Amino acid sequence: MRLTKDENPKEVEEYGHIKSAPTFGPLRCFTRCPGTHYTCTLSKGHGGPHVAHTFFKKVAAVWDED
Repeated sequence: MRLTKDENPKEVEEYGHIKSAPTFGPLRCFTRCPGTHYTCTLSKGHGGPHVAHTFFKKVAAVWDED
């Protein structure tokens, strides 16, 4: 599965409740979304799909592949 805000805006909105990891503190996952420039902004070792956020804390992409 790979969803981006440009290709799948409605589906990405369903993940809007997921918050990114703090910039300082826990290390972020940083796994790259295949075929895009997005990287995961969740805490390293998180469960569930990878999620990338924009600078304005909006979900930009969701994927479940490493």
